[in-house]
Amino acid sequence: MMLITVSENQLTLTPGNQVIFPNQTWDDYEKLLNLRQEKTYPKLYFNSQTQEIRLMSPSPSHGNRIYTLTNLVAIILNKQAKDWQCFDPITLN
Repeated sequence: MMLITVSENQLTLTPGNQVIFPNQTWDDYEKLLNLRQEKTYPKLYFNSQTQEIRLMSPSPSHGNRIYTLTNLVAIILNKQAKDWQCFDPITLN
């Protein structure tokens, strides 16, 4: 069962689900970011070409796969003595 909560001071989405809001603006996106505050979930994406905001709450298995893939890439790059840096997703205005 999907549960999304959007209120004046809260934004939550159950793990493993996503919601797409069509016909949105950058201002709408920033309002949702402010509701989310300093939390990292749900993930928020704004597509300026389609004018959609996508809310995603990855399931625990998704996080485990990302962690495994990140470690694999780090091992390969370290073995090849290549410099690398890992960055979390960022939002640029």
